Amino acid sequence: MDIKQFEKIMNEICPLDLQEEWDNCGIQISIPNKDIKKILVALEVTELVIDQAKALGADMILTHHPLFFGAFKNVTEELLPTRYTIDLIQSGISCYSAHTNFDTMDGGNNDYLGKLLGFKDVKPFGMLRVGKPGRIPESKGRTPTIEEIAAHIYNTLNIENGVIRLIGDPARKVKTLCWCTGAGADFVPDARDIGADLFITGDLKYHEAMTCSELGVNVLDIGHFDSELIFAENMANILRKALKKRKINDVEVIESNMNVTPFDVIVL
Repeated sequence: MDIKQFEKIMNEICPLDLQEEWDNCGIQISIPNKDIKKILVALEVTELVIDQAKALGADMILTHHPLFFGAFKNVTEELLPTRYTIDLIQSGISCYSAHTNFDTMDGGNNDYLGKLLGFKDVKPFGMLRVGKPGRIPESKGRTPTIEEIAAHIYNTLNIENGVIRLIGDPARKVKTLCWCTGAGADFVPDARDIGADLFITGDLKYHEAMTCSELGVNVLDIGHFDSELIFAENMANILRKALKKRKINDVEVIESNMNVTPFDVIVL
């Protein structure tokens, strides 16, 4: 499979026109005249992921987070994106990113998170998904509280370091909830307008959290990393099915096990 065919398949899976205006989905690095036989799927490009790609003999790294977000004027070892770029080009490894287009698409990150957590009656609301809690074992058949849903998320996703931040009342009963993987602070007004009892997202800054508190929006911040770690598994399975449907049997898709959070927790 050449890179043009790969790009075509990816655009059929998660069309580029679904991405947000500020985003940079699609091809990041293209190595010309090289067949793609092995694809490594990772949350983002890091030195660990590049080293794994080299060890596996991968021709393509498929990520969620784009390699390039802002402009840069120099390609040097000092800047991480350009350091990675030099390494990838020298190693003959292309890179493609599926970010907000994969969040938005049917079956993408937001749908997959809802599926893993057992939420029901799920409907799209722009980037968000809206639904009902479904079966939450911790609630023992009652309408679950925010605290019980937090415990369910912790147990289901194996939250790294066990940290979930709360804005609001942990005893609040939850009949309707909405969620957005990654950094979903921009959608707090939508969560309020929906009238959801709970908004689940990650990566809230202080002032964003204060806005939630002032607006009366109950939020569970489960972390950017932990809300999107599901990407590699989900995307790899979707891509494998797409390749099989097209009878492309000579391409191997591998999920990276080098997706690592930069955070640790000091317990005092």
